[in-house]
Amino acid sequence: MKSARERILDAAQALLLRPGKSLQTISVNEIIKEADVSRQSFYRHFKDTDDLFFQVYNELFFARTDQHLSETGSFLKANRVLLEQIKEQLPLCRELFRQSYYQNMFMNRFHEECLTGMLDILGRSQLTEELQILVEMWLYGTDYLLSSWVTNGAKESVDTMIRLFCDSMPPELYALYKPLM
Repeated sequence: MKSARERILDAAQALLLRPGKSLQTISVNEIIKEADVSRQSFYRHFKDTDDLFFQVYNELFFARTDQHLSETGSFLKANRVLLEQIKEQLPLCRELFRQSYYQNMFMNRFHEECLTGMLDILGRSQLTEELQILVEMWLYGTDYLLSSWVTNGAKESVDTMIRLFCDSMPPELYALYKPLM
């Protein structure tokens, strides 16, 4: 049997996928009814619906990616896992991306994962201030590519998106990332 937390996460996802439902229209009452848990149980696990939907994001899109990155050390493979997960969960991801608050949370987490992973694997000494600025600029460019891909229905393949991410890297960055791919 699933835990109360898992049932709440499942209920939130199910409600988001129902016609006419959005992040703004889903209430705690609907979630606890769908999950068959008490209000107290909801608040034991989540501060509010924003916290819940943030956790939905983390569970869906970053848990497998984090695990894959720690196991393989490959940004390319970890990003492939992330993009495949987005494509598998496209209706839910599109709904979350329609809200700039959640899209910003997603992109901030994506940036954090890339920078932290790069620093952990390469070591802080190789990432100069200039390179860190290049990484941040490149990440903002990937934000645009990723959000356009999601909002337009993820029509391009995952391989095409990976190629676009790599092609958009400045040469100095690509030289650092290449061994990590």
